[in-house]
Amino acid sequence: MNSPYEMGRDMLITWEKSMGEMLERLSRSEGFLKHMSDAFGRSLDFKKQIDQQLQASLEALNIPTKADMQRILSYLLRIEKKLLDLEDQLQAASQPKSEATPVARPAAARPAARKKPSVRASAHKKPAAPPASRKPSAPAKSKRRK
Repeated sequence: MNSPYEMGRDMLITWEKSMGEMLERLSRSEGFLKHMSDAFGRSLDFKKQIDQQLQASLEALNIPTKADMQRILSYLLRIEKKLLDLEDQLQAASQPKSEATPVARPAAARPAARKKPSVRASAHKKPAAPPASRKPSAPAKSKRRK
């Protein structure tokens, strides 16, 4: 006589086998594939509508969207690069004439040119922090008496 454990295991094996066969036949059916394709297309359309409504809601609330933040980050990176270049030019101009050859900054101190991140690639990334050698100065403390 079989134990309840063996009976349950046999039933599970039989069920898995029959479900596998049925799903195999179903996945080869053109009607099923057409319906799945239509459902997938409708879900993409629904996602587009949700994205448009979310965009409109954020704009109405005057909240920046992800694309706005990425555009601002791109502008800031360009400004940072220009400031570093200007600093190099000022440093080279302030050197005596005998040392007129520009001093190259070590590669580690100067950030590499960055590409604008794609929307999909940057979905899970935090914005890059400013280079360690270029920390902004702390705001001046108020001398106001209490």
